[in-house]
Amino acid sequence: DGRAHVGHHLLGQQALVEGRVPGFGAELGRRHQAFGRQQRREVEPLLSLGLALGWLAGVTEQTWLLSHVYVPAYRHPLVTAKAFATIDELSDGRAIIGLGSSSANVAEHFAGVPYERPLRRMREYVEIMNLLISGAPLQYDGELFHLNRGFRLDMDPPRTHIPVYIA
Repeated sequence: DGRAHVGHHLLGQQALVEGRVPGFGAELGRRHQAFGRQQRREVEPLLSLGLALGWLAGVTEQTWLLSHVYVPAYRHPLVTAKAFATIDELSDGRAIIGLGSSSANVAEHFAGVPYERPLRRMREYVEIMNLLISGAPLQYDGELFHLNRGFRLDMDPPRTHIPVYIA
């Protein structure tokens, strides 16, 4: 049954088909919604997650947009907060952040970030994102992150909190 599988395709696989069949990815997004799927998951290293989820926000109206496993080692928490606040705004409040600490090999060798205290790093990362998405100025003194510039996201997202799933 096609309906049982539409929500499980990864956008990277769709992109391969998209090059051969224009509009295929958008059609899968619309079908996914038409079949009443509640969430759409996209995985990190295949495509730019912000662009992929922003695009899906434009071709769906009711589907929740979940990042699957977004790896914090690749980006500063400020950049991630701004990306997800943007996705939440584009989708009228349908973004869900999925984070995973990855592995020492990926964090250190691919991203150049020390893989020390991954749980502490994840906690602080989420706290910083929550602070920024809430509209508060960036004043954060953690054990690993020290960010006291008073920067605020210059946006008005539909929610002051975006749900975060941690892998």
